Amino acid sequence: MRGLLVKDLRQILQQKKFLVIMLLLAFFLNMNTDGSFVFGYLTFVGAFLVLNTLSYDEYDNTLPFIFTLPVERKTYAIEKYVFGLLVCGTGWLVGLVFALVQSLFTTGVSVRENLIVCPIFIPLFMLMLSVMIPFPLIFGREKGTIVMMVVMSACIAIVYLCDRFLGTRGMSLGQLLDSLSGMKLGMLELLAFGVALLVLGISCSASVAAMKNKEL
Repeated sequence: MRGLLVKDLRQILQQKKFLVIMLLLAFFLNMNTDGSFVFGYLTFVGAFLVLNTLSYDEYDNTLPFIFTLPVERKTYAIEKYVFGLLVCGTGWLVGLVFALVQSLFTTGVSVRENLIVCPIFIPLFMLMLSVMIPFPLIFGREKGTIVMMVVMSACIAIVYLCDRFLGTRGMSLGQLLDSLSGMKLGMLELLAFGVALLVLGISCSASVAAMKNKEL
């Protein structure tokens, strides 16, 4: 797996100009927004870079070549999740540094506030990877993007229907979320992390099964 991680890292480092621009953009935009912006922005950029490695692997029959080497399909699928967690985790850490710098030089944003908010973005980028990685592995890059958009649209529709259903019972989705916000923040973050870990495990299992049956 270490060889695959090095390969993906080298692919990302080939985009040095893009990475520098994204970091500078994140820094300056963060100075004009609240501290939570940079966490979401940089973790999304990290997930986008992971998708780029999948595109590179499909380009010019690279994937069939990889499997002529001593690399198992299961290892390849798992590596994408490990690499995604490393890249998004790095983006999260950089975002934390930017947020703390903002707290020191900007009034109205405290270090304590940023430290309280930042952990919730860890389960969020875990869920993001759980959705973004499987579809390109199962359907290919182009078809996978279309299927992913359809699934995300279906999720939005489900949320809308749930809100309408709760409305018929004299409630709303907002009220339900407000009741959850009454929980202690630490417990809420721990619950979110547990759910994200479960979804990530299910997603990884689906990707491993898809890679084992994938025709190259």
